[in-house]
Amino acid sequence: GGGAGVGGTVLDRETQAEALARLNTMPEAVFMKEVGRCNGSPTFVRRLMARRPFRSVDELVATAHEVWWHECGEADYLDAFAANRLIGKIDLAQEDKYPERTLEWSENEQAGSSRLNDVDQALLDRVNAEYAKKFGFIFMIDATGRSGHNMLGELLKRFWHSRDVELRKCAEQQIAITDRRLRKLLGEIVPPVPALKARL
Repeated sequence: GGGAGVGGTVLDRETQAEALARLNTMPEAVFMKEVGRCNGSPTFVRRLMARRPFRSVDELVATAHEVWWHECGEADYLDAFAANRLIGKIDLAQEDKYPERTLEWSENEQAGSSRLNDVDQALLDRVNAEYAKKFGFIFMIDATGRSGHNMLGELLKRFWHSRDVELRKCAEQQIAITDRRLRKLLGEIVPPVPALKARL
C-alpha cells in the first residue's frame, strides 16, 4: 500500500522516511522524553531505543509490542500505568505532571468521558478510586472513540476480575495506547513544509 496512517493522517513514503530518520537519530535524552510521552515506562523506552534504527512504521510498532511483552515485566507495566491520567478525571493539581502535548493527547483520547451526566460522572470517579484501591494501579482503557458510558460499563465489568487478569488487560490497553501515540509522534516530528520565499 501507499503511506502509513499517523494520527488520523496519511504520511507519504517520503515524509514517513523523514519522520523515521528523525526518530532513529534523536539524541538519547530527546528520545527518552519524546517516546516517554507514548509510554511512561523508562525500561520500555530504553529498550525500544536500543532497537533502532526502524525502517518503517510497521517495524517500529511491531518492535514496540515485542519489547513490551518480552522485555518488560510487572514493574514496568505499573510505571507506564502511573503515567496516565484517570479516565474521566481532570485533576488540576496534577496537570503539571504531564507535558502539555501529552495532556492534549489524553484529552482528545478521553473526549467521550466528558459527555457523562453528573450522576454517571460521580459513579465513574467512585469506581475508579475503588478499582485503584483493589488492584494497586489505575484502570487502563484505550479511550479513543469510546463513549463515556462504554468506558463506565467496561470499568464496572472489569472491577470483578482477578488482579492477574486485570494486570494483563491493562497492559493490553497500554500497548494499544502506545501504538496510537507512536504514530501521532511520528506525525509531529515531521518537519513543516518550508514556506515559499517571496520574490524580491
